[in-house]
Amino acid sequence: MIQNTYIKKLEDALIINEKGYGKGIPIWYKNGIDLVNNIFQVFKECLQSEINDFYILDFGNIIHKSVYDQVYGDINNYDSIYTFKDNNSDYLIKSDAMPLNISYLLETTEKRPVLTLTSVARNETGSTKALFRDRNIWPVIQLNHVIKENEINSFFDNLTQVYRNFFRKLCLPTLFVDAGELHNYASSQRYFVTALDNLNFTKSGMIFQLSENFKENFNTNFELIDSGFSEKVIALMAILHSDQNGLMLPTSVAPNQVTIASALDNNMLLIEQVEKLLNSQSIRCSVKREENNIKKIKRQWEKEGAPLLIILDEHEITLYMRTSRKKTVLTIEDLNDLSPFLLTHDKALYSKANKFLELIEHGHSTEDRITFICKDCKSGNTQFFGHIYPYEYGECDVCKINKGVKSILSTRGRFY
Repeated sequence: MIQNTYIKKLEDALIINEKGYGKGIPIWYKNGIDLVNNIFQVFKECLQSEINDFYILDFGNIIHKSVYDQVYGDINNYDSIYTFKDNNSDYLIKSDAMPLNISYLLETTEKRPVLTLTSVARNETGSTKALFRDRNIWPVIQLNHVIKENEINSFFDNLTQVYRNFFRKLCLPTLFVDAGELHNYASSQRYFVTALDNLNFTKSGMIFQLSENFKENFNTNFELIDSGFSEKVIALMAILHSDQNGLMLPTSVAPNQVTIASALDNNMLLIEQVEKLLNSQSIRCSVKREENNIKKIKRQWEKEGAPLLIILDEHEITLYMRTSRKKTVLTIEDLNDLSPFLLTHDKALYSKANKFLELIEHGHSTEDRITFICKDCKSGNTQFFGHIYPYEYGECDVCKINKGVKSILSTRGRFY
């Protein structure tokens, strides 16, 4: 896919406004806001299924600099966080929620994970692709927790399952990669890695066990967990779930799951009947009441990314699936259960995206590869990114002697 064509797909789908880009500050349409809210809802449901008890915090946009100085001062330079023009200001705006989340957890007697949906404003746009890390990053979805040392492995595994289920709902094939220690910042780190259509890997999120430096700055003996993902998942869906005609969004997060239209001007009663039937099944639908040009309706539907299109005319009900060129003639009774069509749509999206991962696995990437590497051969290897979790073992592809762990190596080193 030509770079940034995915942004055009998001603009055509009325997810973001084309005039809002350029300085790294997207302007989101209602469809885009609905998409983000759906993503957050799906993540909450995945979290609920594995980690029953968690708390959602809602913080404001301004944080006192002293909090950042205390938490990050000797660990990480956060000059990129937006500051007011007055250099004497004591505040930062739209900053990382982790310091406040963990401070809250340490101050409360209930030690349950904290979930936030926030944004991060930066002084500069940076050099990454659009929606990968903008000047104003939104959404930023973070989960923080404080736990005992003997709970780390089980919590990492539970949280990994949460993210595994979540990315499956987004139809994004994802590898989980243990990348070891991150100097000063994390004692251990597990990244979520997705294959792009250019056969390069990219990070789609992370779980960090924060370093001893953070524990000292927070004055605690608890282990500190920081995890989450950002707007980048929307870019990944736009890159991997689209074709030449537009977006193809997963059922779980699509602002509209079904588009309803009619080839006739006087078909409003049937349209309303179908809309009511779908709404009773909690299916999100959009009705094209002011348009009966079927070709125009289909073109717009293809751009918007809704999984299904239902066309009503005098004699039949026709269903189109966004991931297939086939059409299916239905009865009104068939509309009582559209789940088989939605499931087929999602399976097709996942299969399409998974082909890029398979191509990398089969050695077709010029920069990234999946291979077995032993401890000795990993040492000092600048291409080593991390071990794929859960671990698989086989003969080291470097020395051909020792047993190695299935891993990702990249000529780009610590890719973003």
